[in-house]
Order: sequence, then structure tokens, then C-alpha cells
Amino acid sequence: MARASGIKFRLYRPGDEEDIIRLMKPYWHHLRSRRAREFWKWEYISCSQDEPIIMVAEHLGRIVGHYAVIPLRMNVGSEVVMGGRAEGAVVHPNYRGNIAPRFFPQRKDVRIVRVLIRRIFEIAKHRRIEVIWGFPTDIALRAEVRAGYTHVPLKVAILMMVLNARHAPRALTLRHSFDMGVASLLALGSRLYGFLKMTSTAKTISAEYGVEIHALSRLTHEDEKELEALWDEVVSEGNFITITRSPEFLKVRLLGNPVMPNWLLTCRVRGEFIGYVVVSLGTVGGIRYGIIEDMVALREHRDAFLKLLIEAVRFLRERDVTYVFTWLGVGKYASWYVKALRKVGFVGKAFKKNFIVKLATSYLDEKYVLDSSNWFITRAFSEGIR
Repeated sequence: MARASGIKFRLYRPGDEEDIIRLMKPYWHHLRSRRAREFWKWEYISCSQDEPIIMVAEHLGRIVGHYAVIPLRMNVGSEVVMGGRAEGAVVHPNYRGNIAPRFFPQRKDVRIVRVLIRRIFEIAKHRRIEVIWGFPTDIALRAEVRAGYTHVPLKVAILMMVLNARHAPRALTLRHSFDMGVASLLALGSRLYGFLKMTSTAKTISAEYGVEIHALSRLTHEDEKELEALWDEVVSEGNFITITRSPEFLKVRLLGNPVMPNWLLTCRVRGEFIGYVVVSLGTVGGIRYGIIEDMVALREHRDAFLKLLIEAVRFLRERDVTYVFTWLGVGKYASWYVKALRKVGFVGKAFKKNFIVKLATSYLDEKYVLDSSNWFITRAFSEGIR
């Protein structure tokens, strides 16, 4: 890439990860562990379904800026396209803001993040990455919109179920920044409500047909074929935009997390594979909590899916978690998953989450893609950070 005034913008090269981690470490807690390099390579290299686009800004041999797009196959209505998750926007404090006076006196305004993003857009267009999306922080949002993204209003439901009212308050204050008094009331209320709701819902589920639940930490060839067939059926049920839930995605992004264990809980009705839930374990202050990372099921088997959710909670309870939480976009297709979670005892509320989208080419319908209600977004869309 071109070089000017000592600042060089270029693509990632193997070996850059140490400098990148050093730059990112103050802002990403998961990069402060001894396994930081392993986690970074998994998140930015292994999870990518095509060559990742990782741009850095370098000054005097030191990386001072970073931005990346991770290519992922996506379902956009009836189309399957290559999309990309944007992540890792970071600039060293000494190089933030307008650096033109220091490094580019012939120009009025130069921002490192803007340069990195726009160069990535050029590469993405050339490589036919049709749509790029991400969840920027409040601080990064303005800069990313100015670089060319569209800020798309997104409503997200965050839902949780407390399993241990004694230890959950401390975990909630550490993990979700609740006030201890509020956390204590929430824990007690959620525990009672969840127990009653789950018990009553379990009684309404028909036991006439056999529902089989299996927990998997890896996939066999037969599992992969069944997952592919399930996803084809799910896609035929609705018109939505989401990451393609291929066996490759599930194996690498979810079951392949090198830091946190994930399990795939599958559900069959009379031998037919009708859905799955992916759960993971996190720890904060020595206290365990559970996460529902992803969920996919056929709507015609709603009762079996409720049974699957109940079993997922029991699976996590057996691993001594204090509470379980998840979040997902409140879109047209996702609404039935939200209702199912509430029916088995999850409580929570909807809130606005920063969501940005860039159509890198003119191939897709802009109005359709920029309507967040058309997106099916779960925790699986995130960066894998706990």
C-alpha cells in the first residue's frame, strides 16, 4: 500500500499479531490472557470463510491502527452470497483524530480509521463481498458512519434466567454492571419466575412423540449432512438475512472456540432432525454463567423446540452455572424464538444496539438489506467475546 509522511497503510502479514494484540489489549479483555495469540488467530483467521481482510496502519515500524472484515457466507433472502463481519476497530491514542497537521500537511483531514475502512471497502468490492456489517461501540459509531457505513436501527432482546439466586447477583454486577441491590431483586424474581414457568410449560408439551436430545462437542460426517438438510428447510420457511449455518461455521466459530467450551444440543422428533441450540460456559469472578450462542429450529415443531430449550438450561445447570443469558435481534423471523425463550421462563427487555451495514456492490436490494427487521441475528453474530 502507498506510504506517506511515515504512515503506511497495508494488509496484515503473518507475524503482525503480536503488535496487533499489544494495540488491542487495553480494550479487549480476552486478549490479556496467555492464550491471546491463539484466540486472535482463531477469531480473525480461522473463523474466516475466505481470506480475511485485515488492514493496519504502521508508523516507525509499530502498528498504530487496525481494522478487519471477516468473510462469511450469508443467506440474503433466496440468495447465498459472501458477506463480512467488521470488527477490531482500534487506533493508538496518540494517533486518533485528525492526523493531517502532523503527517499529511497538504491535506485538511486524515483519520486512520477512515482510511483503513475505505481501503477495505475497495478490496471487498473487488472480491465480491456483497455486504459488510458490524456492531461498533458508541465511540466508534460516528467514525465508521463517516467512513461510509449506514447506521441501521436495530432492536435487540436480552434475555436471562437465574438458576442460583445466591451467587447470581455478584455475577450480574461483574458481567452486566448491575447495581447489587437491583441484581439481588432480579436474581430472586427471575429464579422464581423461571422455575414456575419452566415447570408449567414442560407439562404442556406432548409426550406422545419421542423427542431425543443429544449434546455434541464435535460433528461427525452424518451430523454435517443432517445440519445442511435442516438449514435448507429453515431457509425455505422465511425471507431473512443471516449467516449461513453451515457445518463449517458451526465447527469453527462455535464448537472451535479455543478459550470457552461450546456444545451443540440437537433435537429429533421421531428420528427427524428438527433443530439445535448451541450453549457455552463463561466465568466471571470465579462464578460460572451460561450463554445460548445460537438457535435454529423448524417452526412446525415449536413444542419440541421448547423441550430443547428446557434441556439446554438443565444441561447448563448440571455444570453449576448461576444464570443463563442470550440476546438476539427482534426481527420478523426471530420473533418466534423470543416468544419461545419467554415461554420457558427467560425474562428481559429490548434495547437498541449499534448496527452498521455497507453494501459493497450494487448486487443486492438496498432497501431490503438496510431494514434490520429482515435480519435474523443471534449471539453467533458476535466476535466470540464473553
